[in-house]
Amino acid sequence: MVSKDKNGKINYEYDILDIPSDTKYWFVRANSRAEYYDDFKLNNYIAVDANSILLSTLLDIPQTLRSSNDALRDRYKQLFQENALERFNKRIQSEKMSDKTRKKEQASELKRSAYRSGIVYHFVEDMNIGDFIVVPYNRAKKFLIGTIVSNCFENEIDHIEDLDENGESNYAISPFKLKRRVLWIKELPKNKFPDKLSWIESAHQSIFNITKYGNELNPYIAPIYRYKEKTYARIGVNTKDKISSSSWLEYQLTLKEILGDDLDKVFQKQYVQSPGQIILFVEQHWWLIPIIWSCLFGDVKYSNMGFEGRFQGLFKYFSKDGKRERKLDLEEKQARINNMNADSVNKLNSNSEESIKLKDKIIKSISNSMDKDEKTKKINKRFTNKVEKKNINISEDAQNVDKNKLQKDFKLSNENPGVSIQFESQKDNLIPSEDVSEQEVKKEEKGSEK
Repeated sequence: MVSKDKNGKINYEYDILDIPSDTKYWFVRANSRAEYYDDFKLNNYIAVDANSILLSTLLDIPQTLRSSNDALRDRYKQLFQENALERFNKRIQSEKMSDKTRKKEQASELKRSAYRSGIVYHFVEDMNIGDFIVVPYNRAKKFLIGTIVSNCFENEIDHIEDLDENGESNYAISPFKLKRRVLWIKELPKNKFPDKLSWIESAHQSIFNITKYGNELNPYIAPIYRYKEKTYARIGVNTKDKISSSSWLEYQLTLKEILGDDLDKVFQKQYVQSPGQIILFVEQHWWLIPIIWSCLFGDVKYSNMGFEGRFQGLFKYFSKDGKRERKLDLEEKQARINNMNADSVNKLNSNSEESIKLKDKIIKSISNSMDKDEKTKKINKRFTNKVEKKNINISEDAQNVDKNKLQKDFKLSNENPGVSIQFESQKDNLIPSEDVSEQEVKKEEKGSEK
């Protein structure tokens, strides 16, 4: 975005996604054949099967076991295997099995339950608000990318109605009880998915952590972003022709014209299989990325310019009105808690039974509101909006860069690959019902004790 200040100075403004360094990245299947892909996409959530074990049972695991991840995992495994054995024993009472068959079936049940316990452990304990989620379609033809916006809950949700001519739903609805709300960012076709993550097409796990590949995925989440103290930009290379050595030399000389003595401060990773991409990154000098961006894809005609980088948290970046809407929602809830008339306040001054009950009610309300406030603070970290400014004298060489030759040889673009999923189409479905709050608070309490 280009604007002028009151003195007529040209300012180039860039929204830059600021990804916290502790963000995790998860691969989550919508069942074995992606049956629930459309359900997850349309209704803004992901879910897993807990095999009838209640979320409250998992959140009630004592702190003594939560002090160690291994001990907590073992407790999950124990709970799931006990549950599996109980269900299996009920089953064999109604079925005739030989001892050999019974032992084989029991061993299989215990193995499946141990596997499921690991899935649920990741879903309940490891995932966090702000983590990225990748959900594959059947045969990995396309992928949903989103970010988690709630703690785990098990309440029923409203599903968007999409019926065929016979009055039946056009998509399968997941029966899984444990859920998390997701703000979907985009849908990415298979041919745009990072090559270094292509192995997940054949992986069999329902959920697994892909954080170590996070920066392979980031360029497809946002074209310019900051991650682990570095600022990155993705430049699309869309030619299907072979790129000659002389064309690469021309590209490097163009960067030299743009950056001058700052060329050595910009690093590159090239993934060009015609088509492909170039990833530029800098360690401290973030403004060099917008300079390159402006010279390659803009119309730079001014020697003295101001660059403004708006480093925005996940929710701020992907939902422009999200912070305002959530703030109003929280203020409304807080107003309901604090809406006590003068008569009620006067009753607090007496020692009657009615007064004692009222005090208890108020204390509980205040306690709940404080818990919600703590949760809100955690979420608001993802709404950060830090502005950094830099004035730059652009050299005449940079202003006169010949982009036509590069466009012919490389077909460079500043595109954001995939199909964006607009926040406005999702916002009504992002927040769980208020009944979820007690479970969320309990999870927050458990997390704060660790």
